[in-house]
Amino acid sequence: MWSLFLFDTTSGRLGRQLPLPALSWTRTIGDSTILGGGQGSQGAKLTFPVGVFDVEGQRPHPVDLHSTLMPVERGVVLMWADRPWVAGLIGDRSDSREEIAFPVESLTSSVLSRRLASPDLTDGLATSTRGWSGLGRGTLVKRVVQAGLERGGLPITFDEDEAGPHSLTVAGYDLANARVSDLIRKISHEDGGPDVDLRPYLTGDGTLAWHLYTGRDAYPHIRQVTVHAITEGMLLDLRQVVSGAQVAHRVYGTGSGTGEGTLLSRIQDLDAVRGGWPLMETVASDTSADTQAQVDAVAAAHLAAHKAPLQQWEATINAGGPIPPTTIWPGDLVTLDVAGFPTIEDGRYQVRVMEMSGDTSELVRLKFDATPAIY
Repeated sequence: MWSLFLFDTTSGRLGRQLPLPALSWTRTIGDSTILGGGQGSQGAKLTFPVGVFDVEGQRPHPVDLHSTLMPVERGVVLMWADRPWVAGLIGDRSDSREEIAFPVESLTSSVLSRRLASPDLTDGLATSTRGWSGLGRGTLVKRVVQAGLERGGLPITFDEDEAGPHSLTVAGYDLANARVSDLIRKISHEDGGPDVDLRPYLTGDGTLAWHLYTGRDAYPHIRQVTVHAITEGMLLDLRQVVSGAQVAHRVYGTGSGTGEGTLLSRIQDLDAVRGGWPLMETVASDTSADTQAQVDAVAAAHLAAHKAPLQQWEATINAGGPIPPTTIWPGDLVTLDVAGFPTIEDGRYQVRVMEMSGDTSELVRLKFDATPAIY
């Protein structure tokens, strides 16, 4: 039940349906991709025989076909059961007499990376500033995107505002750091920063739009209505990866300063070593840490995240089953029933979806957040 349609970027108006080529798709929190299924230099591109663009057996005029597939101005959306799942814009196109091929680029990488949230372009641009205060981080992301849309609209809708203690200022002279995509990344990657995801949907009049979902200060994950249950009978496959590569029982922190004046810290937890682990040491550095307390915090945070081996689960389910795409998204919590797995104790586990991927089959692969190994 997968389908592929063209659309206009600025209006969201759907164009003609395209036959499904070999492709794969991936969704993570904040990003999505559609890749071609070919090999070599064209492998990442969706590839179509020229004939699929004929209308009632007639080849369109070259100018018309050129316009229909114009990079950035047009896009493609992959739908499951007529509901948008992954949408992106046509990238640099490669044409020959036999076929037309193009990559698909996300809205963030193709447009929001080329929109600025800087003050309006005036004679006083270098000395002017633009800023927002008294907001939650998710609403700061919203304001940044809205600022970028002032230079030209896109069909994006938003969550309600959230008040909070956070602020952001964009200086007119600092244009290199005023890209909307960079500011989204900066805010979302802060400690406690919100999850941010642009999800496509169809409006009431059948045009394509995106909604900007963001987490909130009190709960940085995107709000979900239902915590879906993946039962043992729904699991087509379950895999586990266990890694001790990043384990550290003793962390040396380094901060600002040079030579003998460098700020240092040592934080350790040797319980696992006393239990039989070989001692593992590492170094965590942050040159912006300019007090002993800050360097200690850098080392302590690294130790907390790495003092145990990590396990990561991957599951495969059927898109035509009880939890199809568009009802579950990366970032969602699910419960996972496990029975009879050789290295996982039988039980029901709550895990968070980190990534979803698939192709034109009904198989959907779920990758969950890594967690400390249970043993």
